[in-house]
Amino acid sequence: MAFRGPARGLNTRCLMQTHEPVTSFRKIALGSDRKFGLAFGVLFAILGLWPLFHRAGSPKWGLIFLSIAVLAAALLRPQWLGPLNRAWFKLGLALNRIVNPVVMAILFFGAVVPLGWFLRRKGEDLLRIQMKPEATTYWIAREPPGPAPDSLKKQF
Repeated sequence: MAFRGPARGLNTRCLMQTHEPVTSFRKIALGSDRKFGLAFGVLFAILGLWPLFHRAGSPKWGLIFLSIAVLAAALLRPQWLGPLNRAWFKLGLALNRIVNPVVMAILFFGAVVPLGWFLRRKGEDLLRIQMKPEATTYWIAREPPGPAPDSLKKQF
């Protein structure tokens, strides 16, 4: 069913979305192949040498050789790492689409909702949204009254 209201002529599809994906308004650039190779080469070297410092065991020679190979490719032929760099980038974008809503849901349902329930049980009305039929106005009186109205020339 199409949106039929005062906003005729607007794209109804954008009115029905709850949020915009990050890629819709900002171009995310792929990092250089050399930086990708250097980062992963150092990571593999750390993982390969980790047993020497952690448990006084022998190093992981496979990871050290992989580190040397990736570092050599990053320094000599970084274009060889291009497909891996693009795959890693696409994996990051896919994880962003999955993890971001999950983290936001955990924050909302783990922090905002319990705080709202707690404040409601206490009788707090931080937004002052309760109706008060006996009130003559809902304006909040400021003490001191604030700036003069004619001083607000360029608000926006």
